Amino acid sequence: MLIPQNHGQPVSRVELMDVARGFAILGILGLNIFIFALPFEAMIIPGVWGEHNLANTLVWETAVIWFSGVMRGMISILFGAAAYLMLMRAQGAADGFGELDRYFRRLLLLIVFGLIHSYVLLWPHDILFVYGVIGLLLFPFRNLPVKTLLVMVAVMVFASSVLTAENQSEIAAASETLEQELSEEELQQLRDAEPLMEEFDGSLLTPIPGLQLTVQMADAGSVMAQNTVQSDAVQEDLAAPSQEDLSGIEAIAKSINDEIEQRQQGYISNFFAFAPLSLAQQTEEMATNHLLDIGTFFLLGFALFKNGFLTGKLHTAVYLRIAVIGYAIGLTIGFLGRMDVEDAGLLQNLSALADGYGYDYRRLLLALANLASLALILRFGIAPWFNGILSKCGRMALSLYVLQTVMCNGLFLGSGLGLFGALEHYEIGILFLVLTLFQIWLASFWLSRFKQGPLEKILRLLIEFKTPTSAPSGALAK
Repeated sequence: MLIPQNHGQPVSRVELMDVARGFAILGILGLNIFIFALPFEAMIIPGVWGEHNLANTLVWETAVIWFSGVMRGMISILFGAAAYLMLMRAQGAADGFGELDRYFRRLLLLIVFGLIHSYVLLWPHDILFVYGVIGLLLFPFRNLPVKTLLVMVAVMVFASSVLTAENQSEIAAASETLEQELSEEELQQLRDAEPLMEEFDGSLLTPIPGLQLTVQMADAGSVMAQNTVQSDAVQEDLAAPSQEDLSGIEAIAKSINDEIEQRQQGYISNFFAFAPLSLAQQTEEMATNHLLDIGTFFLLGFALFKNGFLTGKLHTAVYLRIAVIGYAIGLTIGFLGRMDVEDAGLLQNLSALADGYGYDYRRLLLALANLASLALILRFGIAPWFNGILSKCGRMALSLYVLQTVMCNGLFLGSGLGLFGALEHYEIGILFLVLTLFQIWLASFWLSRFKQGPLEKILRLLIEFKTPTSAPSGALAK
């Protein structure tokens, strides 16, 4: 049984959920580390970093197809399922008032943790604040039937894909134009320049369409985080008379250089640079993106817990079908969206469709396929050592998530080793593997000595601090 019983009631730990949470929390760094390590344009627009060798291409394509949005989607599904489990425990407990109080305390504390993570630890793409806020809205949905929840999820995924499509197509157009207009030598100048800003011949280059576009960073541990390809400083420079003839590639080069210089500054400078983006994530982005994106996966978590998917109760054939179909369609969408198709025709249309509208469907299908595969691995007892490793990481998910920020800021910001902008994609990929192995070791080491991760322990102590054990007499009768 994947959900053991205790006097007829589910216990707090569900093995599949722990294993899946560990898998996702380790995997979320697979894209986030590039956001920590590379200038925005260099990361998001292929070719601008001048890295056209096979190793860099494979690492980046793997990050975009396998990790972008997928791991965050899994974490969101599992968070929704855990929220449903806590709400049902409160509904069925004799001390329902106290259990419900713990549920809402947990969410409010996550909001506080998220504020600290965003502003003090300098990670503007934090998900803890978002999860806490949206989690407060889940209570009314707890009793909806599975079919109703799935219909709501389908509608919300479609709406999210429509909202995503416009920005995705603009990114693709800017990237295509960039690669068409620049030679290999000019691209390499971007990578090798010391500093990056070079004296390019503007007459040889046409301006890059969409340079002012707003692009969606699909994963950063935040959802659809908005950013601009040009920094405010670059826009001011472009407005100055001395910069009137600045070509598209020069503007990108200057923006990259400005971002590297900013990240190489100390803690205080980066605090003031990141604070506005953190604020935007917690205000306007909450209304325009997070509610729809995160809310969709929370409700899916409700449905998947109710129908037994996340507790290992479905038939083996069902999990197998979900895994095969999810990987087949999800990866097809991912590869189509990343293809560079020059000739007009069906394949080009499919590629444009996948790139524009396929993001949400890809991440949903791959998230479900990953969950189904982990359920099968557990059911057949395959690699129990592997499951044990992931389960320990899942039990320390909060601590590991914040640790990733501390480690990466120590590596890449000027207040640490200052490696921002100094590594190529394949080197960042190797670093991701090293940090993943370290997290696995740390989780095993810590849980061999303590029952919980350090932040999990702090969260629990704060939740339990003076928690009422029951509702005041007659309070609910009035």
